[in-house]
Amino acid sequence: MSTISGISNEMDKIISDVEKRQVVDLINDDCRIIFKDGPVECPDNTPPFIQSVFKCVAAAVRDYQVNPDKHPKSKPRAAIIFAKKFIDFLLSGDFFEQEYPNLVKRYEAYRVNVEGILPSSSGAPYILDMLRDGLALSPEIDRKHLIIIHTILKYTKLSKRNEPKQDTVTGWFEGMPWLQKYVKPEFYKRMGSPKRLMGNLSELVSAALLELDEIFKCLYLIVKDAGFTSEYISKEPKYYLTPIYISLLAETIFLPKYDNYSSISKLRELFLSDNIIDKYHKVIAEEGREGKYTNSYERVTDTGGRSRVYPFKKSGYALEHEMFARFIESAEKGVPTAPNTAFEEYGFRILMAWQTVQPSDIAKLKADNFLRTYNERGVSGIQVQYYKGRAKVEHPTDILTHTSLQGKAIINFVEKCEAQSQEKLVESSRNSLTQYMLMSRSLPCQFFAYLQLPLISEAVEKRLKHSEFVDIFRPLLSAVFLHGSEHAHGFRKRMEKKGVEVGIEDYRQTVKNPIPSNFIGFSMVKNSSVHAKSDRFREGHLLNMNSHDNATELQSYMTEENRDWLNRLGRLTRLVVDEVVHRSYSLDLDKFSDDLNARISDLESRLSVKPKTQVESWEDDEASLPDEIVVIDSPDYIVKMLHFLDQAEKKYKELLTHNPVFLEKEVLPTCEFYEMLLSINLSSSNVERGTAIFERFKSKLPDLFLEQLRG
Repeated sequence: MSTISGISNEMDKIISDVEKRQVVDLINDDCRIIFKDGPVECPDNTPPFIQSVFKCVAAAVRDYQVNPDKHPKSKPRAAIIFAKKFIDFLLSGDFFEQEYPNLVKRYEAYRVNVEGILPSSSGAPYILDMLRDGLALSPEIDRKHLIIIHTILKYTKLSKRNEPKQDTVTGWFEGMPWLQKYVKPEFYKRMGSPKRLMGNLSELVSAALLELDEIFKCLYLIVKDAGFTSEYISKEPKYYLTPIYISLLAETIFLPKYDNYSSISKLRELFLSDNIIDKYHKVIAEEGREGKYTNSYERVTDTGGRSRVYPFKKSGYALEHEMFARFIESAEKGVPTAPNTAFEEYGFRILMAWQTVQPSDIAKLKADNFLRTYNERGVSGIQVQYYKGRAKVEHPTDILTHTSLQGKAIINFVEKCEAQSQEKLVESSRNSLTQYMLMSRSLPCQFFAYLQLPLISEAVEKRLKHSEFVDIFRPLLSAVFLHGSEHAHGFRKRMEKKGVEVGIEDYRQTVKNPIPSNFIGFSMVKNSSVHAKSDRFREGHLLNMNSHDNATELQSYMTEENRDWLNRLGRLTRLVVDEVVHRSYSLDLDKFSDDLNARISDLESRLSVKPKTQVESWEDDEASLPDEIVVIDSPDYIVKMLHFLDQAEKKYKELLTHNPVFLEKEVLPTCEFYEMLLSINLSSSNVERGTAIFERFKSKLPDLFLEQLRG
């Protein structure tokens, strides 16, 4: 592209509009931008078009720094980061004047081809926004410089964004293949099923919330009976023990008064873990029982000197100082229940993401969004109905009963918020991020770390006892915490201090067990929930009915760029495909094969073959898992399998006519599974004996599938 000759008329109009505004002249601004690591100046000998772009970006950056509230919350910080990268590229390059319309495009190409990142991560859109903002902030500029900026904005065509890849909890764990060395095979195999992994996570978080509620109820009684006032507690040091902490440790004070010794013990355990450095747990607990109050200890240094040691961590999350102030405030007002803590709000967000509520909509939820049904005993069920901001519709979620752990936890949380007269269920000032760093002291890491404390872990496991899900989430997460190396962000920071620039490939090649920088976020949970509720077996075999509506399909999928997709699906929406597959049966061999393999893989992952002698002596094997499929290696069991195979062979034509879904989803996978057991897993001697017995008695065995054929 040569130059500016073809757009003079358009520029005349732009200039006449701009000259009406009175702002500081852009050309007279200092050619300097103050970044976090120091100022960057534009040398006087740089070409005029470079100076124009520099000054325009500088004006935008200054506005982001001075007036961040005028812009969307995440824009200023991200824009300043990309501005630094763009300015470095601009000043280090050797550009001809005729190339200026392609400056931003060349920057994007450099980031993609040289630095090896995706176009969507290059930051080029932010650069274009800064040029627009810079013009708006500094309109009284020279005609030539104005034309330069507008030409760049007009003729820059950025690369199309790659199709976004959904982040899921399963994918987060699968991104660390080294986990397989540290986790039991039966746990690792089950991780591949979103239904099992996310079902376990939702049950685990719900059980934790119910257990934490019991603990904080006990603490609230102590706070009310101790008679503390807000004026008194505000005078206490923020990060040191207070008299109320001493009360938690002095069991002789409260044991005669409170019957709930279990909750007091768990509260004490939670307090020590939250506030005291591990090696000082014992000494602090002993002093507390004696009513002592010590802020620091004297120790002898390696050089023979003396120094003070402070055994207390900075404010934790479970029993933070701010939370005590809220407890006392509620007690003074006579509120019957304790306010929700940071832990409980985090767990509630996880459960809402599990209910497929968009993370950006969770903080907007109010008690009125929860529809409750009642019976003679009280609330019997609860459902969330909220305004879905992205789709612009009212969206209801599944109904949860009060008998389920999730239902109990959500009902309890909402009722506590109502007792506190909270307008919103989640405070925007607390726990507002949707992503967290994978750091030991971050809120979610502490939440799951506290679930490993002996007394609390035991109580949570009791609540999970009747769950159909295997507790696989905690072992997987423990392996990440125990065996994972430093995360990529920390590695880069450490290498930068040594003056070495590294990329993600350097990190993965250098570190033994690489882990992601971000912890599991609410978006991951929401996406995984969609997958778990869309498919019965594996993430790769999804019929996703929950992620998009028709408008999203039309805007993002039914476009010229997706012509192949349109031709293959014939513009059918997911709803039509679902109707055809489930209501009007038609055999799709590829889909049938995938579903069959997925079903068999799921059965294999839960298979446990035991000899008959072991089963007879087995009464409640603690090593067994709740969803385990136990197959007895005995002639009697083999007779049952052979009978099922024989009946399936005789009646498959009738089933195909009367109940094809049952034939596809149940009979054929079971037949395939039995064939595998007979040929591979079971002993040949028992197979021979079982076959002989079956041949002898098969004419007297009862018919199968009678109910399915009637249906």
